[in-house]
Amino acid sequence: MLGKNYITEKSDIHHGVRQKLPLIGSKRRIVRWFGYVVYIFVALIVLGILFGGGNKTQTATPTATENVECIDLKFYDFWSMFSPYSKYTSLQKKEKFKEYKGKCVKWSGQVDSVSEKGDKMIVRFTSVAASSTVVVKLLPDQKEKLTSYSKGDKITFEAVLDSYWERTDYGTWKLPVLINGRIVE
Repeated sequence: MLGKNYITEKSDIHHGVRQKLPLIGSKRRIVRWFGYVVYIFVALIVLGILFGGGNKTQTATPTATENVECIDLKFYDFWSMFSPYSKYTSLQKKEKFKEYKGKCVKWSGQVDSVSEKGDKMIVRFTSVAASSTVVVKLLPDQKEKLTSYSKGDKITFEAVLDSYWERTDYGTWKLPVLINGRIVE
C-alpha cells in the first residue's frame, strides 16, 4: 500500500503543489504554428473587409455610347417626368426611371461649367417651359474637344442616363448625371 506522500512522477508534483507540465519539442512547435495560422487567418479576414467586396450597389456601365440603345427622349420630357416639379411621386419616378437608365440620349444645351480635370461638364438647358442643369461625365477621349467650349456656348452631346433629380437627406436635390458622354459636332 502506498502512503500519502508517495509521488508517482517527480515533475508532476513539487513540494506538494501540482505543476503544469511544460510543452516539449514537437508539441511546442505545433502550438506555435497553430497560433501563426490563427493570426494569418484573422489578418486575411480584416484585409478582406477593408479592401474587398467593392460597392455592391454599383452597376456595370457601358464603355461607350455606340454600344448602347439610343432613345428619342427630349430633355423637356425627361424634365417633366423626373424633376422636383414632376407630378410623379418618388416611388413612381424610381420605377419609371428603370425604363430609361442605361439608355443613350442626344441633347443640346449651353455649357454652364467644365471641371478642372476636363472629365465632366455642367450643361444648362433653357426653354420656354423649363430651365435646369445636368452633369455630363465625358469619355476620356473627349477632353480635347471640351477645351474649345466656353461658358454659354451651345453644345450637343450623346450620353447614357445614369440618374435623375433625387432628394437628399438634407432636403437638397442631386442633379441628374449622364455618363460616357461624347460631344457631337
